Amino acid sequence: MNNGGFIIRLIDITLIILFGFISISDLKVQALIKLPSVVEGDAAKQKITPLVVKIANNESFEFIENRKSKKAESLKELEVYFEAYLAKNPGQKNKTLVFIQPDIESSVQTTVAVIDICRKFELIRNLAFDYAAL
Repeated sequence: MNNGGFIIRLIDITLIILFGFISISDLKVQALIKLPSVVEGDAAKQKITPLVVKIANNESFEFIENRKSKKAESLKELEVYFEAYLAKNPGQKNKTLVFIQPDIESSVQTTVAVIDICRKFELIRNLAFDYAAL
């Protein structure tokens, strides 16, 4: 093999190793975070009411409204709590945010069932999971 082919082969191997290191390295992405600003008008008057549904690992639930906790042993009982909340606050359907907090040991299907209940009542929902603990 002549010297020109040997050098090209070494450059090729070096580039393959370099791209390998780049692909497995941990790249940090910096993002610009917009800070909240003062809101004027109707948006400032809107108040979002949070509801929290905690899912225990034994498939029981805790419904938290205004820092008052109610235990539910089944999905049907939890659905009754949602119906009672919406009957008590008829104009709050679009202003209510349901935070679903599943236990790390609870089944995914139970979380999906709670999401389905929120969909049934057309409530805004979000998972509140402690990702830092993972």
